[in-house]
Amino acid sequence: MKIFTVTLMQLKGFFRKKTAWLLLILLPLGFSYFAFGLFEGEASGTKIPVVLVDEDVSDYSKMLIDLLREESYLEVREKSLESGLLDLRENRVEGVYRIEAGFEERIRRDRVPELIAYTSPLGQGGSAVGEIVISRSIRILSSARAANIIVSEAENTGSSEDHDALWQHSFEKSESYWEPEPLMTLSLEEVFAGGGRTQVKRSPGKLGAAGLLAGPQGLIIIYSALFSLWIFYKRREEEFTGLLKRQELIVGKVSLAIGKFTGDFLFLTIHHALLILSIYRIQSQTLRGDLIHHILLLLMMQVLFIGLWTVISKLSLGKEGMVVGLPIGVLVTSMISGALWPAELLPGALQRLSMIIPQGIYMQGVEYSYLGDRTAFYGILIWGTGMGMILLWIGFKKKSSREVT
Repeated sequence: MKIFTVTLMQLKGFFRKKTAWLLLILLPLGFSYFAFGLFEGEASGTKIPVVLVDEDVSDYSKMLIDLLREESYLEVREKSLESGLLDLRENRVEGVYRIEAGFEERIRRDRVPELIAYTSPLGQGGSAVGEIVISRSIRILSSARAANIIVSEAENTGSSEDHDALWQHSFEKSESYWEPEPLMTLSLEEVFAGGGRTQVKRSPGKLGAAGLLAGPQGLIIIYSALFSLWIFYKRREEEFTGLLKRQELIVGKVSLAIGKFTGDFLFLTIHHALLILSIYRIQSQTLRGDLIHHILLLLMMQVLFIGLWTVISKLSLGKEGMVVGLPIGVLVTSMISGALWPAELLPGALQRLSMIIPQGIYMQGVEYSYLGDRTAFYGILIWGTGMGMILLWIGFKKKSSREVT
């Protein structure tokens, strides 16, 4: 009962002023319009759009395209190279993959073909999609090689069996046992908005010049982090006016901590629900990745932010630190976590550091959802929630500095 009472008091505290209701409604609505207006055409639903340029126009190149179309998370478009590069420059597709003439001939002659991928620094999943294209090509290569060997042996032994039927049966049998191995090289070319392109031979996954922004999801997590500062300022007020201490004496420290966390969590849940409603219903837009995954990620982030602000609220900070320092801190950590631009563009040390920064954890979760890696995605959820619980425990144990500034 005490926890429920504290929760209601905490929620009422956020809405003491009528302007709070307006902010809660107008901020997520207005920001979602801003984010998607800035990235018009950027959000592409749950499928990754790619362009396949088929210059070989053979059975094997068609087989590769068909295999890629079977992937539930890929949207395969067949276009000319010029049209595909234009889409890439305008950030409408994740990458362009070129099947050069001679693709089938090289496979039939037991030679490893080379594909050419054109990627953009603005794309977050180009390297991963390239690996998918390679693996499907290897599948064709290995299955065809096995079928060719069996048919060749049958011809040498003078077998009267229908060689076409034998080839097809052998190919299908090989497919059932097939496992991808890194046997094929991939040449990358980066395409920039200015129109130029630079070829990088045999260096998969390496991006050159820095791009611009990471996308709507990056801006959304920055906005969410800034909005959650509302919780910090409220906690700070309670800490340094003595209200928290008086409440502890009345309801107990444990009940108070649980009730306040629940109230803060519900407040952020209402805010994020309005944000998602604005994006998916009012604007009819979508974020990259699964909607349920985004909801789970935002709930995880709520735990992280509440834990973080609970700890920081007990530190001694001047007015400059509260009013200026914390918002700047949110922006700086966003820069080094992949929320402003793709994490692949950052040095390796910063990429590792991003895994302990809330915005970086969120962006990594978005990437795993985007690429369909459920195991890694739920691992990120556990990691982020665990960090949030640790911060909450630290905030619970830590005594306030009690220095009024």
